[in-house]
Amino acid sequence: MKLGRIGVIALVLLALAACGDSEASKKRLLETGNKYYTAGKFREASIIYRKLIQKDPRFGEAYYRLGLNELRQGRPVDAVRALRRAVELQPDNDDAHAKLGDLYLMFYLNDKQKGRQLLVDLEELSERMLKRNPRSFQGTRMKGYVYVSKQEWPDAIKTFRTADELKPDDPEVLIALVQALGKNDQVPEAEKLARGSIEKHKDYGLFYDFIYSVRMKEKKVAEAEQVLKEKLANNPKSWPAVQSLATHYAITRNPEAMLNILRTSAANTQDFPTGHDSAGKFLYSIGDLENARKEFEAGIATDAKNKIEYQKKIIELLSAQGQHDKAVQMADQVLAENKDNSELKAIRAALRLRGGKREELDAAIKEFQSVQTQMGQNPVYRFNLGEAYMAKGDLEQAKGQFQEALKQRPNYIAPKISMARIHLAQREYARAQTLADEVLKVSPNFLPPRMIRIEALMGLRDFATARNELNIIAGKLPEHKDSQQLLAVLDLAENKQADAEKRFRALYEGNPPDYRGLFGLAQVYASTNRLEPAKQLLEKELAKQPPFSRNIKLALAEIAMRGQKFDEASGIYNSLVQEAPTAADLWVRLGEAQRRAKKYDDSLRALDKAKELAPRDPQPWLQTALTLEAAGRHDQVRQVYEQIIKVAPDNAIALNNVAFFLAESGQDLDQALTYAQRAKQQMPNNPDVADTLGLVYIKKNLSDDAIKIFRDLVSQRPDHVTWRYHLALALFQKGDKLQAKKELEVAMKNNPRPDETQKMRELLGRIG
Repeated sequence: MKLGRIGVIALVLLALAACGDSEASKKRLLETGNKYYTAGKFREASIIYRKLIQKDPRFGEAYYRLGLNELRQGRPVDAVRALRRAVELQPDNDDAHAKLGDLYLMFYLNDKQKGRQLLVDLEELSERMLKRNPRSFQGTRMKGYVYVSKQEWPDAIKTFRTADELKPDDPEVLIALVQALGKNDQVPEAEKLARGSIEKHKDYGLFYDFIYSVRMKEKKVAEAEQVLKEKLANNPKSWPAVQSLATHYAITRNPEAMLNILRTSAANTQDFPTGHDSAGKFLYSIGDLENARKEFEAGIATDAKNKIEYQKKIIELLSAQGQHDKAVQMADQVLAENKDNSELKAIRAALRLRGGKREELDAAIKEFQSVQTQMGQNPVYRFNLGEAYMAKGDLEQAKGQFQEALKQRPNYIAPKISMARIHLAQREYARAQTLADEVLKVSPNFLPPRMIRIEALMGLRDFATARNELNIIAGKLPEHKDSQQLLAVLDLAENKQADAEKRFRALYEGNPPDYRGLFGLAQVYASTNRLEPAKQLLEKELAKQPPFSRNIKLALAEIAMRGQKFDEASGIYNSLVQEAPTAADLWVRLGEAQRRAKKYDDSLRALDKAKELAPRDPQPWLQTALTLEAAGRHDQVRQVYEQIIKVAPDNAIALNNVAFFLAESGQDLDQALTYAQRAKQQMPNNPDVADTLGLVYIKKNLSDDAIKIFRDLVSQRPDHVTWRYHLALALFQKGDKLQAKKELEVAMKNNPRPDETQKMRELLGRIG
């Protein structure tokens, strides 16, 4: 009789209960754990190894076996913990040392900045092994990788040659030696060694790959192709060899040859039983969606037992091709045949999410929630549910789902990207950049996190770095609309309105039109006081009732705000919150519009609703503080700012605003300085943050520090009235009345606001 999973675990527990603490019983129990490990029953093996450790915390072999077990389950961090203890208790266990060293090296290469200590640990590990046995193969091999990590190629070459003498013809050592020789500009010798190694290790693909890379660098494309054909001829049952050749044809733009090798290999179901699946995935990865779909359809015909898996992939492809209705129709059909399939329900919910219609978003959330019990531990499910909440504007709910997905799968890229987008929306630019950089360490060529990083840099006002990175992308991908759109936004931020208008118009009038160009044009018109043309442009598109009507309404509200038509803006925001009552950001916008309309009680009620919906978001609290100040309720403002710091202790905008309030009110200038400096650390290129820090310096009578900041700001924007007034204030404080007067005279010519004019006249009166 076949035992179920529960039955197997029960037997494990019985075996544990039957064993005492004698050496013989420990040995028998260890053998049982090893049998489970060999059979691939890692959970059962883990139970036994952990029980042995509990019985005898100095049982080194149990730690070693547990480390191997964790490795097989893809848990490298847990494996490191077990193997560290194993090498302490078993100093002569070379394999434990080697496995631990490999993990150290992997972690170091994944993040060299954070992994410097691991490189030290790796070196200590190798030295320990070599001290015990100067001719230790594993210790020597490990030492070679230390030299590679330090890019000390001659020492790496010498060390790998020694390792090869100790254990001749080990392919891992030989390829390391080949690569080190190549890095040390000894390419002919490296190639000769690689060629000789192929004769002994025809199945080791990295030797072919090295020679292939040499031929491609030499632009000998035909010879490079022959190397990969040889690789496949020597390994006719290796799909990686098939994929290497297909990749070459894709790179060299030979789609006919690429499809031929993929289809021929996939049709050989004896050698490649999942060949159609592999071919389809490859074609999908390079963007050939139509041929990918054909491969998945062929898979249904030849691999009936996995039919539903192929159907899921086809549904995803139809969606990716923009055939949303067909994708939904197929999802409904497949689900009708598999009514209890929770994953299919989640897929259909994700399709509804992508439909973009309000009723479909609500239906998507309900469908996700209906399979929560079955799919709750699935990080992909959590991610898609988060996307649904995000599309609906419920950012706090979205955050919760993304965080849960990352708990379940820490290296899951998609929710990190979405979390970064939320941080952008909430103007937490430093956090957005951190998440984007984390993704880029793993996938340096992946464009979405690269674009988020650039947006974050723009939010941090590091325009030079942002433009440099955008120009690199635009140079490689001139048709990439995202980079063109961000270049236009950057033009607008740097007051290059003509350039911005040209880029936005090209996007809007493209084929097909990119409607980000519409919103960009409206912004350009508004920034150049063409408010009525901006409004007409948006209303014309709104009349077509496009799926992005909500965004057009938001843009119309922004135009109304610019035109100081605050009641009109409030009306638009009111209609939007009726459609999406749980969208905290809309309540914040409504509160701001009502504050600007001097309807302070209405504003505070709207902001209270936003705080209820998003208790960890600093924006409602910041707007509350502004409303209280405008209403003259100054006694309540500091309490609100203190709450902001509790809610978002690292939010640069919150820190800056609190510092500004404390400086302006003259309260607790030491605390104001601390907050301003923390904000400056996070947003070093933001002039508003610099302005706040300079103002704090003035209040603390640190004139020289203030002058330095304001001279720098004025050099960037000579027409900025406030910065020039603050510079004059700092100069006057220092005693340089003549220069202070000159700065004020220049500022007065730049159309200051009435309140600024009053302040500058008062200062001129003091100067005399």
